[in-house]
Amino acid sequence: MHNIKEKQDVARFHVNRVRKPQDGYYFQFHYHLPNDQYEEHLPLADIYWGGKDTPPKWMS
Repeated sequence: MHNIKEKQDVARFHVNRVRKPQDGYYFQFHYHLPNDQYEEHLPLADIYWGGKDTPPKWMS
């Protein structure tokens, strides 16, 4: 998210693909705030993809 008037980022949103052992793959949605230079991951949701052997092809 970007504040147009201030010309600064308010928050940055990301998604990671995570493989939890014996459980399968998840999409991990999170965001970052500028107060710590966007270092800390603030979780939004983990969405189960399924499949212990096949990762999701979300970038293709």
